[in-house]
Amino acid sequence: MFNHICVAFCLGVGAYFDVSTRRIPNLWILFWFFIGFFLNGIPFIQTFFISIACLMLLFFMRVFGAGDIKLMALVAAYLGYRDAFVVLFTGMIFAAGYGLYYLIHKRILWSRFLYFKEYVLRSVGTGRILPYYEKEREYSIPLLPMAQFFLLAFLLWRLYELCMKAGI
Repeated sequence: MFNHICVAFCLGVGAYFDVSTRRIPNLWILFWFFIGFFLNGIPFIQTFFISIACLMLLFFMRVFGAGDIKLMALVAAYLGYRDAFVVLFTGMIFAAGYGLYYLIHKRILWSRFLYFKEYVLRSVGTGRILPYYEKEREYSIPLLPMAQFFLLAFLLWRLYELCMKAGI
């Protein structure tokens, strides 16, 4: 139960930072890392670093920022892999839905498909995994802060879990 409270605060303030500054401070991540270690011991550290290792490919492709990766690793360390997968995947679905709405609303969906096609062709052509997002190649497409979607998914997941326990 206390782990869930920690995740709620970690994601809540992390979402605030992510939306307002487009960064999640390392001190914030470090604070929750030490709280998690204090509460859960060595397994927390192991899960955190295994999660970081697994998620690094997404960082190198520039699909997620470093703060998002560290935040996802914290969620995995606090909740465990199964519950974290549900929360994080649901958050990504919410983000994808919002992103699709944004692209349609701004009438740039087709140009983004063409950008993705170009990315795939460049990656296949070079035989390397290239960063998807390259700031110098972009044109007024803002990056999507992910922490808010992870927070929403976590809160809905927690509400669902509480309703299931209550038999509602």
